[in-house]
Amino acid sequence: MKLKAWLDLSPMSRAEFAEKVGADLSTIYRWYHGQTRPDYERAKKVQDVTDGAVRFDDWLNGEK
Repeated sequence: MKLKAWLDLSPMSRAEFAEKVGADLSTIYRWYHGQTRPDYERAKKVQDVTDGAVRFDDWLNGEK
């Protein structure tokens, strides 16, 4: 699943998500819009916070 789809479906706010993954809200905005990708550490955190819905290897394969 792409991060955009997960965030659109999740009851979690983007601000709360940003806090949980340890990133600024502006960074989440860039990930959401596909402008940048998270580094290894953040991609792992995204996977953990989304309970595996947005997988680490999705980022490696170019999905956003």
